[in-house]
Amino acid sequence: MDILYVLSDFRPDGAQISTLVLADHLRGRGHRTVIVPLAVRPPDLMERAVALGQPIHGLEAPRLRHQIPELRRFIRSWRPDVVHTTLWNADIAGRLAAAGTGAAVVSSFVGAPNDGADLWPGRTRTPRQQAKRALDAATAHAVVHRFHAISPAAMHTNAAALHLSPARIEVVERGRDGAALGRRTPERRAAARAALGLPVDQPVVLGSGKLDPVKGHDLLIEAMVAVRHRFPDAVLLIAGAERLTAAAALHDAAASLGLPDDTVRLLGHRDDLADLMAAADVYAFPSRLEGGIATAAEALAIGTPLVMARLPAVDGVLVDGEHALLVPPGSAAALADALVTVLEHPDEAARRADAGRRLFEERYAIEGAATRMEALYRAAMARRTRRRR
Repeated sequence: MDILYVLSDFRPDGAQISTLVLADHLRGRGHRTVIVPLAVRPPDLMERAVALGQPIHGLEAPRLRHQIPELRRFIRSWRPDVVHTTLWNADIAGRLAAAGTGAAVVSSFVGAPNDGADLWPGRTRTPRQQAKRALDAATAHAVVHRFHAISPAAMHTNAAALHLSPARIEVVERGRDGAALGRRTPERRAAARAALGLPVDQPVVLGSGKLDPVKGHDLLIEAMVAVRHRFPDAVLLIAGAERLTAAAALHDAAASLGLPDDTVRLLGHRDDLADLMAAADVYAFPSRLEGGIATAAEALAIGTPLVMARLPAVDGVLVDGEHALLVPPGSAAALADALVTVLEHPDEAARRADAGRRLFEERYAIEGAATRMEALYRAAMARRTRRRR
């Protein structure tokens, strides 16, 4: 198959990383893949794509209305079997550009619909958001042959919002390359800590993700007060693209809670998150809203004990006390209790991490995810053929 992936941007976020990992693995199976990001701004995944040998096709037009005809010309010239779109701008551009070209169109649901109003009680959509929702629904019904969701929660939320039958949506978890991520060994842990200037025996909590309130970094900082009470030298590392105002707000929050200056370290964007996970005693994922658990799945693969908010995306995937410790979203107190539990009982944490690794192999290893995506693409191509008839 020839598969064209259209992304709204090429930032090092979950959807973009997942697409790059999938495209690379499918090329290893003999398929041809090209990724078209509508926007590329640093930090981005270009260096990683070049290292993998993944073809990237850039667009010259800077605005969506001009990108659609440019993308359509590229689709007509390359003639892919499948056009796979992810994130709102890419969904609209990719669907409209691919309509009538003969390509099967697949769109991914990676979280809430574009404005997220369905998941925030009391929020009403603006006229602009209403127009975006209507365009999303219209192009979804008219153009897309098959939908992909990264979790049951993402499937049900988007099916309801866009008035789609769940039968048209296939759930395939985001795959990760376990071999590339590696495992958490004492040697790797020591080397990663040495690179960070951390002693081998210092308690380390790791969080990651862009510095946005939805990621719950403020909850982690608040939780560190109780963690430091039990482990006075514990440190919190946060890896994620920084915005100056957001970084300043987190530093101010730490200071207002009386945390010493060396308690919270904002590492900025990092390409070595796997090594950071290997260095940490616990990986914390306190996000307030997520469509899936791709980054947490990386912790499962590496074998780092996991503490995670009990989000809808977790339902039916992680079992509290078996694979991870799950806490109520938004509760810094529950988050602190779970972090202290992991640090106080490393043997139990290691047992959960082993179970998490087995879960990763069953549901999140790229080999199985790629096989399921191949089947989804073939189903989309079959539906395209039936529509033609």
